[in-house]
Amino acid sequence: MNNSTTQNSLAKNLACAGLLLAIGLVLPYFFMSFCKEVGTIFSPMDLTVLLAGLILGWRYGLVLGIITPIISSFLTGMPPLPIAVTMMFQLGVMGLITGLLRNKVNRLLNLIIAEIIGNFLYAILFVIFMGLPTHKFCHLLFVVFVIGLPGIILQWIIVPYLSRVLKKAGIYNG
Repeated sequence: MNNSTTQNSLAKNLACAGLLLAIGLVLPYFFMSFCKEVGTIFSPMDLTVLLAGLILGWRYGLVLGIITPIISSFLTGMPPLPIAVTMMFQLGVMGLITGLLRNKVNRLLNLIIAEIIGNFLYAILFVIFMGLPTHKFCHLLFVVFVIGLPGIILQWIIVPYLSRVLKKAGIYNG
């Protein structure tokens, strides 16, 4: 690959990452404008991070997973700061895993693995950061998965579909 092709690829990846970051900031705000619970149920920020890992690779998935919740917190107050820090770890790991597994397993299995590990980490860190008793962990883990199940299922449908569409359109080669 010559230098010009590498620069074009980098520019395209950065532009795509910037667009996914913008969507990751606007989509939750839009969802939360209806009511807070809608954003909690559908986890719209997760969608853009998972898509970034899947189409751009682990570096972009990791970085977008880390910066999206904290930027959103500073700009909109959502998620609140203690939760934003927890989400930085959760989404960073989800973007990382999705990127690492993107050419190793099918898209759906990739998302399932990333969601399980990311949400498990979120529950652990939430208990630690909020100073909750450890016996609350199982309850919180149950709540994270049950309340978030509609969003998780939606992500299992939308993210693979969008990645196929973007691949067909030549946006990425994954």
